[in-house]
Amino acid sequence: SGYVIVQPASPTQNESLAVSTFQSYFEKATGITLGVVSDSAVAFSDELKAISVGDTSVSDAAGVSFAYKDRTQKGFTIKTVGKSVFIKGGSAGALYGVYELLNRWFDYDCFGEFAYYVKTGVRELYLSDFDVNEVPDIEYKNTYMAGFLRNPSDPNVTLAMGYEKTDVITGPKSNLHNSFTYLPFEEYGEAHREWYSNTEGSGGLPHQLCFSEVCESEEAFTITLEKMKNIIRADGKNFPIISFVHQDNTYWCTCEKCKAYFEKYNSQNAPYIYFLNKLANALHSWAKDELGLDNIKVTGLAYHANEAAPTYYDEATKTFVPIDDTVKFDDNLCMWYAPHSSDYQLPYDDPVNKRDYEALQSWSSLASNLIMYSYPIAVYDQPIMFYDTFNSMQRNYQLMTKYKAIYLLEDGGTTPHRTGFHDLKTYLASKLTWNSKRDMRVLTESFFDFYYGAASEPMKNMFEALRNRYTLLHRQGILSQKYLKYYSAELYPAGFVKTLKGYIAQAYAAIAPLKTESTEEYNAYERRICLESLSCRYIDIITFGSQFKDEELLAEKKSFKTDCVRLGMTAYRNNTSIDSLWTLWGV
Repeated sequence: SGYVIVQPASPTQNESLAVSTFQSYFEKATGITLGVVSDSAVAFSDELKAISVGDTSVSDAAGVSFAYKDRTQKGFTIKTVGKSVFIKGGSAGALYGVYELLNRWFDYDCFGEFAYYVKTGVRELYLSDFDVNEVPDIEYKNTYMAGFLRNPSDPNVTLAMGYEKTDVITGPKSNLHNSFTYLPFEEYGEAHREWYSNTEGSGGLPHQLCFSEVCESEEAFTITLEKMKNIIRADGKNFPIISFVHQDNTYWCTCEKCKAYFEKYNSQNAPYIYFLNKLANALHSWAKDELGLDNIKVTGLAYHANEAAPTYYDEATKTFVPIDDTVKFDDNLCMWYAPHSSDYQLPYDDPVNKRDYEALQSWSSLASNLIMYSYPIAVYDQPIMFYDTFNSMQRNYQLMTKYKAIYLLEDGGTTPHRTGFHDLKTYLASKLTWNSKRDMRVLTESFFDFYYGAASEPMKNMFEALRNRYTLLHRQGILSQKYLKYYSAELYPAGFVKTLKGYIAQAYAAIAPLKTESTEEYNAYERRICLESLSCRYIDIITFGSQFKDEELLAEKKSFKTDCVRLGMTAYRNNTSIDSLWTLWGV
């Protein structure tokens, strides 16, 4: 090849990673190592043979620009000019443009941890006339979806799946439930008891702030603003969104001022919004003037007692509108909405989820941007269990996009790895949050074919059997709860459990030849199959354990423990170490 990779003379970290990623996978696909040169060493002409990555001078000379640079970090353009291909975009756009180009040329994809595909043995590659512009449907995704994204053994998987290497939301100590960190009762309660709710919990401590008083206090505003400035000073470029979030409980202040606001707006949020608007406007202006940062935003949280937005339904327009202009959001203020009472087996716009869907529409009518907190696993308290939210995930991403979500945190629980085909769910989320109109069936087929290899068919059959069973149980009203906290022979009859274990046995048999042909491939497939075996084995032990002989049951429990430890299943219940299960079982 006469082609070279051109990078900026002083590349950013993302541009350097994009260049090395492209060079590495191009070599894997073709056997050819393309050289890397600085843009200062080449000049553009129609005869230049180059893959230009990032904001290079040759891309400027070729007239290549990215129209959406001010609204996205990850969006990109891929454009052919003459004999060269140019990739540029937002601050991370070069990397995601490289991933896209590799996909178009070599079918590149990332399916999970240490699970990458690229076509090899490519000897001819035709230059395409590219004119691609992409902006993700949802710009930011928190790594909480999966343990292997939060604490990866694979250093590349987080970015390759489109998640944030470093979260874009920050706050003091935590980006959630931090209002008392800004204004701690221990520090200000004696002098300003009026800042805190008249409802109290254990030890006489207030449940929340009284936002009716706080929004009128210049001192409370100044204290909070200065703390936000210090956080932005520390690392504002990495954390463009800063949170001010109420405490994690269902209580709210019931003083006369707060009651008056509630009666007027049918919502707890009017004074909360006033305070947040004031912070967002002041912080954005300061960051722009003092630090040259024009992207700083503030977010609150709509959760528990303050989920209702101060809106009403306008029959004329068939939309939700603000009760008055005072509760409209500043352009630099977001709202983090957590529809935690939804039945995630169904999309938000299903009649069953009417309350949460109306709240989603209401907050979108007030705010320029929404942040979403969702629960894609549904069995939040049972990380060992399958639960079918595959029916709702694509539609929910489409609705999030429609209602202006820029950031998504999906609560995947606390264990590093989880069963229930959660790896598939994580893969689908990585694709559908970028483009929510992609064909989910095609993506699912691709995942099974790569992730399980020769065992694809039995694992797919197991997945479909579980989905069919859960569809039936949901229609019967048995699985209508959000959090499944029980097991029974009604849910999982012995014959059904036997069928599931049969698919696992078929999967192991399908990959058996690899034991001698390719140990590395065998070990990868075996771990993935074993992970999915855990749920049906667990059900068998706790539901039908009495049907085992004592020594057989003990052996089953010990084998289950060995595999859980090996595969990183660290939680038995949410935030409960699986060690307590071993104690309960005596293993």
